[in-house]
Amino acid sequence: MNSTLGQRIKLARGKQSQGAFAQAMQISKGALGFYERDINLPNSEVVLKICSVSGVNIEWLLTGLGPMRRGEVRVGPHEAAAAPAAWAQEDFRCARLEEKLDRVERQRDELMDENRRLYARKDSLMEEIAALRERVARLEARIGRMELSGGCEPLPDPLA
Repeated sequence: MNSTLGQRIKLARGKQSQGAFAQAMQISKGALGFYERDINLPNSEVVLKICSVSGVNIEWLLTGLGPMRRGEVRVGPHEAAAAPAAWAQEDFRCARLEEKLDRVERQRDELMDENRRLYARKDSLMEEIAALRERVARLEARIGRMELSGGCEPLPDPLA
C-alpha cells in the first residue's frame, strides 16, 4: 500500500508518461504533476477519470485499501500480517536516510561557513598585498631619487 493519494495516482499511471496520461484524462500535465506530488488534491471528477483511464479501483485509489485493479484478489491475512514488518523496516530506513541527510546538510553548512571565512581572509590578504606593493613602489622611488642625488650607493638587487 502506498501512503499518499499522489503516490497511488502515480502507480495508477504506471509507465505511461505524465503528458499522455493527462491528455487521456483531459487535464493539464502540470495539474497531474501537482496531484502526484501531493501538492493539490484532485476533485471527484478527476478521481473518476483516473479510475476510468487506468482501470484502478476507486476504493484503492482513495484509501489504498483493497485490490488495486478491478478483478484482482484482495491481499490475504498472511500478506497483511507481513505488511507492518515491512513498514517498520521502511520507517527505519527512512529514519537512517533522514539522519544521513541531516549530517550532510550540517557538513554543507560548515563548509559554507569555512568558505566565507576563507574568502574574507583572502580579501584581507589581497588588501595587505596591495598595501605592500604600494609601499615597495614608494621605497623604490625613494631609493631611485637618492641614487640620482648621489645620497647613497645603489643597493644590490636581492633577486639577481
